[in-house]
Amino acid sequence: MDWRYIDKPFENYVIEHIYQENKYVGFIVYCIKEKHGGKIGYIMELIYDPEFPEAGLQLTQHASNKIIAANADCILTWCFAHSTNFSAYKNSGFYKLPEKLRPIELHFGARSFDPLLSAIIYNRENWYISYSDSDTV
Repeated sequence: MDWRYIDKPFENYVIEHIYQENKYVGFIVYCIKEKHGGKIGYIMELIYDPEFPEAGLQLTQHASNKIIAANADCILTWCFAHSTNFSAYKNSGFYKLPEKLRPIELHFGARSFDPLLSAIIYNRENWYISYSDSDTV
């Protein structure tokens, strides 16, 4: 977290945390940037304890409200439909951006060097990605 968000020069990431029942249950990282001809909010990461699904929704709504208050034109995030945090995004009003509206085209790939691991590696549902996996934001 320090290297990627806190100590990164010339960046301004916001990290918000949530506690429930006196227990740390998750965090969200977001930022706002002038890109693609507009002011874009990016949710870089959303991680929370699946035993507290309302924490994901609360974090997502909190970050969205802060980004909206900063007059962003839209909010972008990356999330597979099989990811634990998909429901938090969906319940907060996020939806899959149609191809024709996407500002850039991205490709994600992997290669297995061990045939015994190929079935695991090539199964998309074994992967989790977020904007934290990219240095393009």
